[in-house]
Amino acid sequence: MQAVIARGSPYTSMSYFNATPLIYMQQQSLKYAPLVDGQPNTTATLYCGQGPGKFSAKPVAVKRYLQVQLVPSDMTWLIFFSEPVEVVCSEHLDRDVPSTKSFFELRTVRPLKQGMVRVALVNNCTTGTNVRCKSISCWSMSVCLIVKFVFYHFLFDSRLRGQKKA
Repeated sequence: MQAVIARGSPYTSMSYFNATPLIYMQQQSLKYAPLVDGQPNTTATLYCGQGPGKFSAKPVAVKRYLQVQLVPSDMTWLIFFSEPVEVVCSEHLDRDVPSTKSFFELRTVRPLKQGMVRVALVNNCTTGTNVRCKSISCWSMSVCLIVKFVFYHFLFDSRLRGQKKA
């Protein structure tokens, strides 16, 4: 796996070569079930296993991306995949505040031969429940809009790179 990480960046991209992508977010848990490919309330709902090492009973096929909204950070993230994958997840919500035991974990069922995963911050104050959201400015909201554009462009661009020219 290769990844470039820059402090303050609203996204990171990871290239995988014969490896299984795993995303782990410590001190976070889900507000709702992850949204698969922008389709709410479908038969492809991803239900996470509850507790360490307990993953989803049924893997879910993801063609392009997952959307996750986290508690207590109130952040919404998109997780893009360069190719269709099947994923499972696990989470644990520790009611102690502050908690170091809560987590959200996502992994693909099979390794990617040569693929890319991009994790992007879409909204840093989704519902306004985090105290840091009270001081949000117009500048940070416009950054969220730019981030959305950039990553939808990434999806389009990655699809084009996968097509062979005639």
